[in-house]
Amino acid sequence: MNLIFIPSKLDVIISFLAMLMFLIVPCNSMAASVDNALNAASSTRDQGEIFPRYKVIEPNIAFWKKIYSQYTLSQSVIHDKSNLDIIYDVLTFDNSNTEQARKKRRKMEKAACRKYSRILRLLASGKKPVTPDEKRVAALFGKSADRKVLRRAAKNVRCQRGQKDRFLEGVKRSGAYIHAMREIFRSYGLPEDLCYLPHVESSFRHWARSKCGAAGMWQFMRGTARRFIRVDHLIDERLDPFVSTRAAAELLLDNYEKLGSWPLAITAYNHGAAGMERALREKGSFEKIIREYRGRRFKFASKNFYAEFLAAKYVAEQYMKDNNLEFHPPVEGVTVKVPAYVAFLDLAHLTGVAPCELKALNPALGRSIINGKFYIPAGYKIRLPVLDSSDLALAMAANTLDDGEKILYASQKRPRRYRVRRGDTARKIAARHGVSLKSLAALNGLDRRFTIYAGQYLHLPN
Repeated sequence: MNLIFIPSKLDVIISFLAMLMFLIVPCNSMAASVDNALNAASSTRDQGEIFPRYKVIEPNIAFWKKIYSQYTLSQSVIHDKSNLDIIYDVLTFDNSNTEQARKKRRKMEKAACRKYSRILRLLASGKKPVTPDEKRVAALFGKSADRKVLRRAAKNVRCQRGQKDRFLEGVKRSGAYIHAMREIFRSYGLPEDLCYLPHVESSFRHWARSKCGAAGMWQFMRGTARRFIRVDHLIDERLDPFVSTRAAAELLLDNYEKLGSWPLAITAYNHGAAGMERALREKGSFEKIIREYRGRRFKFASKNFYAEFLAAKYVAEQYMKDNNLEFHPPVEGVTVKVPAYVAFLDLAHLTGVAPCELKALNPALGRSIINGKFYIPAGYKIRLPVLDSSDLALAMAANTLDDGEKILYASQKRPRRYRVRRGDTARKIAARHGVSLKSLAALNGLDRRFTIYAGQYLHLPN
């Protein structure tokens, strides 16, 4: 028996929409192709013009090339922090990840810095070098070394740990993101080679966190990140490599528009645009800033940031020419906007994606969402493996799991509340209710001192 299919009105509408999309998409693709071609053309200008190498930073670039490609995490370089041509010693130590090994390394580094500071003070006092180390240090400065220069050098002894093995791992890891990052920068009309900056910031570790509170591949501080992306107790988009890259593109573009050159804009990524504008007003050029500027916060890290970028760019490009290097495969997926509040595990069940994979694809989701204390917010864009998004849309429209249980909600779960009494502290409240002080502070936006006051209502993590 031959079955005849008679389309319903809904089928006709869906077919019509599909045809319309077929007609629209090529036009959009063509426009996007034209835009991309123009952006690509503008970004293929002479790299020397875009990222100039000034003579004043050549020693710094050479130094950071060695740090990224020659010295490993098992080595520390003792050097002069103002003149990076001067290297006093290279220490080698046990790099095992134990507290004992770390303490021993720090002890060796401090002892070496004290040793060379002492030698420099001795030479500055006018005494002739006697030991092999003293003679070697004296030779670094030449026979006509000024005593004032030596005294200043005694205060500038610094230790820098090697990064070769970490940098190489970062190059491999970058394979998962760098093509998408290039597209993002191209879409903003920015130089694509800005995608090498995470080598300096995080070695392409999207989970990286610093002692000062910076987080993610681009090491955004909370305040700066909130200008561009969502950062709160539920979601921290600094940890999403794609979303944070778009934020970095916006910040770098803003820096460039304010400062007018990439050396200044990139330095401002570390030092802040306002600080670099102040330095530029005072000194007039990037070269003079590096040579002469003595801003209160313009220290070693800011002064070297652009040189580090150029060194990282060079070393990464050399590694990427190695056909034997095993790069991480590009992260593939689609983003789907969640139409309403939904539990993380329900979404995993609905999409057929393992919870661990769903979590890996969406690193911005906070622990309180992963463990079910809160829902994924309505409107949030979830990254999923490549799948038929229309199937997902239909499943969500049905608003049920296989067993008929509702999965979409109109509002977020409400946290418990506590009214602060006289004599309470945030630490005491957290302990009394069995929650962490950190989660209590994040949920309520408390400052670093966890300041609270009597009569205030605090939300308690579920």
